[in-house]
Amino acid sequence: MAPRLDIQTRQDGFVHSVFRTGGWGMDPVPRGFQVVRIAQNGRARPIRVAHFHGLRNVGGKGDTPASADQAKRALTLLSQIASPQDDIVFAGDFNVLSDSETLAIFADCGLRDLVGQQDTRTALCPKAIRHANYMLVTASVDVRSFEVPANPVVSDHRPLILSIS
Repeated sequence: MAPRLDIQTRQDGFVHSVFRTGGWGMDPVPRGFQVVRIAQNGRARPIRVAHFHGLRNVGGKGDTPASADQAKRALTLLSQIASPQDDIVFAGDFNVLSDSETLAIFADCGLRDLVGQQDTRTALCPKAIRHANYMLVTASVDVRSFEVPANPVVSDHRPLILSIS
């Protein structure tokens, strides 16, 4: 971490299931969530940076009760170290489509999607559905730039590159 950044607090949890010993086992596997609250010298407000990897739905990336539950659980975990004045950057492979209930749940809580309809998969992914990763921010986040570059290819997921003030 850069010396000018102070991690004030962090939270780990699960958006689905709980920790399993002895490996991941049968699907659906537990899905972890991480968030840190960071203060930066010279920055007016702290920022929360959060991430989770969503459940895989055997039938595709359509809405399910479990995907709605994991979105609500993610918001609960996020709020445990939240202050209303914090900026939020929230990202991950949510395993949903761009018109999903999950993104609507996040939008209802003031998180706007930066990805939209962009392809977030690389040439290493042969699947026709190209939605995987999302990055959301609160309106208070001053986005300087946001990119989803196709190259270099180092994974089947494209990186999400955000620059903020």
